[in-house]
Amino acid sequence: MSRVVQFRRVAESLIKDLRKHAHQAGYKLANVRDLAKKYDVSVFTMSKALDILETRGVIEKKWAVGCFLSSKAQRELQKDFKPTIGILLNSYTTTPSGWDQLMLEAALDAIKSAGAEPVYVSWRPNARLDPEVDGLLVPAFNTDAGRGSNQTIEAWLNEHASSQFPIVTLDFDAPETASVQIDNFGGMYQVAKYLVQLGHREIAYLGVPNSINSDERLAGLRKALAEAGVEHSDELVWLTTPSPWYAKREFPLRYAARRFTAVCCFEDLSAAGVILAAREAGINVPGELSVAGFGNLPMGELAALPLTTLDVNPKELARQSVQLLIAMIRSGKYQPAKVRVASQLLVRQSTAPANAPAIVKT
Repeated sequence: MSRVVQFRRVAESLIKDLRKHAHQAGYKLANVRDLAKKYDVSVFTMSKALDILETRGVIEKKWAVGCFLSSKAQRELQKDFKPTIGILLNSYTTTPSGWDQLMLEAALDAIKSAGAEPVYVSWRPNARLDPEVDGLLVPAFNTDAGRGSNQTIEAWLNEHASSQFPIVTLDFDAPETASVQIDNFGGMYQVAKYLVQLGHREIAYLGVPNSINSDERLAGLRKALAEAGVEHSDELVWLTTPSPWYAKREFPLRYAARRFTAVCCFEDLSAAGVILAAREAGINVPGELSVAGFGNLPMGELAALPLTTLDVNPKELARQSVQLLIAMIRSGKYQPAKVRVASQLLVRQSTAPANAPAIVKT
């Protein structure tokens, strides 16, 4: 990059920040050394960038006093601000699929609908925040940093939480960082409450190890049972990789060890695996075993046995996360707001009253 191009780039970045915060004429800029530190350039480069702004009539320099926005700057600074929102992609993870792919597509649509510009930002350990991005959206599928990484996404987020750079995590939470996610506790509470009303008391939980989201969903299930006077045994908790194949493989052992009349699954694909394994074992769903998922993936409604699940709208999650991020960008206030989005129970054919007569297909 030539020196002149660098001077212009820094000048444009400074204009962008001034426009973003809607400063008025007469506003005094920070001194050249502080500005150089903020934009990670030399004092010489920042001085040249300020010269460019002075030539364009954006600022006025007053000797030994400082740099101030000029009255001529108003037309340019009042133009519609179009923020650039980065979507963090973890270099160590595979291409998103299933629910993760739905969330990524929803995030892109939400950013464009809000009049912002989406860009992908690649994460690696010790990565620095990109100064060309006004805010950063971090989807949940980034949280597995993979083998060979010395620093997880969560640790990186914690490190940058006080960096005065707006960050919003999408579909998961991180300490000291703003987040928008599913109401995991309330969602699974709805599912379990419905099963309790159907007479189920022995309800297994198929969750995910080392997952706060999974822990919150288990807590929601146990609250529904506790309200019915039922203590939920750890023997009914089943943690495995979220996959229909893992669920299918492990179901026979779990069901043989302790018979349960219903199972709540962390997500729909695992629920599909349970249904397949039950059928192969000659267990009627939902006559002998009710199965519920979480997420309402398209396959849940189109499956041979439509799945009772919780409808989580990825578009609404993405919309609220982008809305929060843009509000933080415009206000310059980066408090770690925590937004929880409610979901809706969808009752389909994979659940029935406990000890219901088996459904015989003709």
